[in-house]
Amino acid sequence: MSIPIALFVYGTLKRNEPLHDFLTYDPNNKYIGDYTTKAHFKMYEDHYPIAMKQINPSNGHPLKGEIFHLYLPTLILLDKLEAGFTRTILGNNSQFGSFQWYVWTHLIPPSFTPVNPKDGILDWHSKR
Repeated sequence: MSIPIALFVYGTLKRNEPLHDFLTYDPNNKYIGDYTTKAHFKMYEDHYPIAMKQINPSNGHPLKGEIFHLYLPTLILLDKLEAGFTRTILGNNSQFGSFQWYVWTHLIPPSFTPVNPKDGILDWHSKR
């Protein structure tokens, strides 16, 4: 078996969200824990969220999500599912080591609206 990659998810791939099943089809994948970023973001949503990392922390808020250990077949599937997003290193910490996420690298679509933080943290949940 290959070495798992730690992936941070903050939207539709989180537990109890519409696309989470893509993370569970491989029984070797596992939920590691909740994580709130030290970096600051702005978030926009339509049917799914887009988080944009901010260079100046005063322009954004920490982002809450979940860390999963995933194996290559799942990552290949997610790379196709998350077309338009690019998987890249988000951070590194003593609890999870280095971890990746899908970052939006394009302009925000006009139909997307800003997400307001709750208690100073961006924590997205679908409206289902």
